[in-house]
Amino acid sequence: MEVVYLSDILSIQKIRKRFKKNIVLNDISFNVPRGSIFAFLGLNGAGKSTLLNIIIQLLLPTSGKVVLNDCPILKNKFGVVFQENTFDDELTIYENMFIRGRLYNLSKKYLQRKIEEISFELELNPYLHKKYKLCSGGQKRLAMIARALISEPEIIIMDEPTVALDVEIRKKVWTYLLKLNKEENVTIFFSSHYIEEAALANNLSIIKSGKIVFTGTYKELIEKYSKKKLNVDLGDDVITKEISSVKNSLIYLNCLDINKIKTFSLENSSLEEVFLKIVHNENSCI
Repeated sequence: MEVVYLSDILSIQKIRKRFKKNIVLNDISFNVPRGSIFAFLGLNGAGKSTLLNIIIQLLLPTSGKVVLNDCPILKNKFGVVFQENTFDDELTIYENMFIRGRLYNLSKKYLQRKIEEISFELELNPYLHKKYKLCSGGQKRLAMIARALISEPEIIIMDEPTVALDVEIRKKVWTYLLKLNKEENVTIFFSSHYIEEAALANNLSIIKSGKIVFTGTYKELIEKYSKKKLNVDLGDDVITKEISSVKNSLIYLNCLDINKIKTFSLENSSLEEVFLKIVHNENSCI
């Protein structure tokens, strides 16, 4: 069943960003529904990180604006997972998280409980009192995700959130994030080059060379851009053919010798194939 969202939490309105003569973002507009999981996709250099930095106010746009809950951005309303390291190397993971929490005016008692709770969910407890500089890449990434959650944000903004995490830990991170989304209606907005992560999203926006080339639901993306692939097993031969519709697949099957057909299947393109088709303008279809 398709989810219907009643309001938007984040609105990107005609954002342009120019660095000298280079236009990095060109009139970017889209809305992020409240309580959604929203994937922001694009190839390296497309402008993803630039837009995320504008949303969290590390960069100012050349023109346009970003609003949260129809108001100017309030930083205690969102948690951020940066792509780059933003921890103090000489402090422990716990100290880094605690200090950030105090900057949000959170009480010591609350912070102790919240850090313990999140660390348990992300299995970060064994490393909490380890100096950040001595942690592995995966442990550091987990710590950054945990820190983004301690203020109980309405929206979590993540730039490549699970880089450096192995498959098992990545799964645990997303299990917890999906739990927050389902049980507490936390909006999750993220960029990622892991296409399988984008498949977790119910809304997506795809950027190419600084311009938005698609915004909509996962279902709309597949319906608009997915090719259908017909596989026919003839026993001594297997035919794989791209086809434009179910009707055309039936027409094609009728052209074959029905007595030779062992099995056949019709499947949609994968999200990765659809993504590459959009960003590379691959238009071939039968």
